[in-house]
Amino acid sequence: METINVEINQVLYEKPGSKWKIIKTNLCVAKGNMSYTPKAGENLILTGEWIVWNGQKQFNFDTFQSNIPVDERSRLHYVCTLTNGIGDAKEEKIWNELGENWEDIQPGQCSLSDVVYENFQESIKHVKRNVEETKTMTFLISKGLTDNMARKAFEKWEFQTISVVSDNCYILSELKQVGFKAIDVTIRKNFGISDTDERRVIAAINYSLYEAMNNGDSIISWDDLRCSTIMLTGLSQDLICSITSKMLKDNKLTGFTESNSITTPLAFEYEKLIWEFAQ
Repeated sequence: METINVEINQVLYEKPGSKWKIIKTNLCVAKGNMSYTPKAGENLILTGEWIVWNGQKQFNFDTFQSNIPVDERSRLHYVCTLTNGIGDAKEEKIWNELGENWEDIQPGQCSLSDVVYENFQESIKHVKRNVEETKTMTFLISKGLTDNMARKAFEKWEFQTISVVSDNCYILSELKQVGFKAIDVTIRKNFGISDTDERRVIAAINYSLYEAMNNGDSIISWDDLRCSTIMLTGLSQDLICSITSKMLKDNKLTGFTESNSITTPLAFEYEKLIWEFAQ
């Protein structure tokens, strides 16, 4: 794998219904998946490998990261290069009048037209999102997430990602192709979740339920749920029974005394609707 620093010239192609893009950069044509459409002038760090396609050297990237200046003066310059209608003179005027508070610019300030001001605001938002994404990706990968998993998390929760995942990393199971086991082996330990943590047991119970539903069952017997959760967690029956009882009391599970079985409240509501429709 190789890492290259590039500046975006233009996006040549975006595959419909996909994140896959062909991008022309100052160094080469690059191909890969991106969660957003980059702007001309944007700086990226791409990691991948060189290939030859139709006799042309190209770069296939697996991961990308925004390469944004840290100090305020350089960041202003970077945002200005992304904004149509702002040249060197207007950039200098913004800095001279507002200094490090340049992001707080108001309509009519620094001789910006309404159109240019709106473009400038869009560029500021674009860069802020990229800064937050880079910060979030770095944090999540340090906790054991793959690049792809971290990228999916940011797409779902954006600026709240670090807070949401830190509160309960098992919420990552809401992401496509991310299950309980992927989180439970290593990731949860990096977030300080112990073997007996209630969040872990609840996640295992929910995973067992959803696995049963994926197999066509809308409810699961208590015996099967208990055994499945014990196998997943290696924990005692007493602890699992205690937390299951709490989930039933808090209406996070729905129980059926006669059949000694359990389902989710949502599945129960669906079953009721089907039953009422059939009558």
